[in-house]
Amino acid sequence: MKEFKYLQLILICLFFSCKESNHTKEKIIENKNVIKNIKSDKQGNAEQAVQEPAFNDYQEIKKLFGNGDKLRLLKTKDYPSYYGGSYTNKKGQLIIFITGDTLKAKEIFSERTNKTNTIFQSCEYSYRTLNKIMDTISYKTNNKIPTSKYLDYWWIEEKENRVFVFLNKLNDEVISEFKQNIIDSPAIVFKKSSGRIVYD
Repeated sequence: MKEFKYLQLILICLFFSCKESNHTKEKIIENKNVIKNIKSDKQGNAEQAVQEPAFNDYQEIKKLFGNGDKLRLLKTKDYPSYYGGSYTNKKGQLIIFITGDTLKAKEIFSERTNKTNTIFQSCEYSYRTLNKIMDTISYKTNNKIPTSKYLDYWWIEEKENRVFVFLNKLNDEVISEFKQNIIDSPAIVFKKSSGRIVYD
């Protein structure tokens, strides 16, 4: 009987010690995750701080295009013919592409942006031209006009000043079909698709 009680006592102690160790493990994992999240937040905040001046300058440009309303969704016709698009580089600088009279465009943008944080570059196509290509592709696909069955998705690649069109079959025949049925433009770059985007 004494041996049985002694065995019970050992089993109870083992049970609580195991429970405690599991709880401790959970706490260690939890603490590691918290530290990881803090590091991630700090990194994200640091990147955000670097990008913020360029983002603010871009908002000012949007206000310029939208007649002072930065919240209004801009249409293709809102973009001036001298503007070729913009993006933020890793250093947090705003890169603005310009077509045509670069001096006049620089003067207009310089009034709205931080001169030390903005880089102007010449480009081939205006953002309006690139948007017209996007509009044409969207119109034809949305209105069930016969298009390429190989067309998956498309977007403006601002760093390249081009429209990227992704096809799930990429060869000369498919590209020729796209050009005949949808639009033929030297501003389009054809790429191999990694799969069709499906929206829930």
